[in-house]
Amino acid sequence: PGVLMLLDVVERFAAAPDPDYHGHLLLEQSHAQLGAALRPCFGPEADPSLTASGAALLARYLLAISTTSGGIQVDPAAIRKLLALLTKRLTPAALAAISYPALSDAAATMVR
Repeated sequence: PGVLMLLDVVERFAAAPDPDYHGHLLLEQSHAQLGAALRPCFGPEADPSLTASGAALLARYLLAISTTSGGIQVDPAAIRKLLALLTKRLTPAALAAISYPALSDAAATMVR
């Protein structure tokens, strides 16, 4: 529920300009907090629905901050940190370590 609420916040404030920093979006300031909220979504013990919600939130956030008006570049280090959350789960070792004890072996393989 918390990730879906954050997704709603990102969607509502996607185009909101930052009142203190002209030419930037309000969401650009929240990349560290968003990263902290997304870390559990991409952990090896995360439920598949939580991972899917986290991926949707990350995609929507990255889309929102990449469309700043006037072509102003956002912090590339912040983008790399957020993308690292997603890509670290895609390594062969990380995929092998994922375990879904509530699912059958066939279903767990399909989720991977």
